[in-house]
Amino acid sequence: MFPAVAAKLIRDAMNDQKDRERRGKPIQGWITPDQWTAMKARFDAPRYKERSEKAKTARQKASKWCGGSIPMTEHFRRLVSKGGDANMVTVFLATHRKDGKLIDERAKPTYADYLKLQERAAASAPTAGEAGTSSQPAQTSSADELWVTVAGGLLWRPSCDTVL
Repeated sequence: MFPAVAAKLIRDAMNDQKDRERRGKPIQGWITPDQWTAMKARFDAPRYKERSEKAKTARQKASKWCGGSIPMTEHFRRLVSKGGDANMVTVFLATHRKDGKLIDERAKPTYADYLKLQERAAASAPTAGEAGTSSQPAQTSSADELWVTVAGGLLWRPSCDTVL
């Protein structure tokens, strides 16, 4: 808890100092001019600017989340403990629905694309008599693979160690 609070205080202090400089006000007494010059060099670095712009763009997107401050792995654990099918799709639905409806304009087409891809995969899959018996983990993995394809890449993936 303390590191998170301390990090927020430091981040806020740095942002305040950057705002003061933009407005032409002198640096605050808690930081020396040499320290500020060194920090400015980092703020002006291309890597910092790139990350800053990427974060700014992400904050401006209309993405909604109903999961609160609960980590994705905890949502996954809760779905497993309820005895439900726990895969990326069910976690997505659990965290992006309110009153039974998807709450995000970006979530609706993504989920619709997933359903279309799932239908195509089911139509092209061999029947149970052709391929033998299929197991539940293979179906979950297949759903996860389809979801990753539709969602545009893998940003989060629960491992067995973090879930069980």
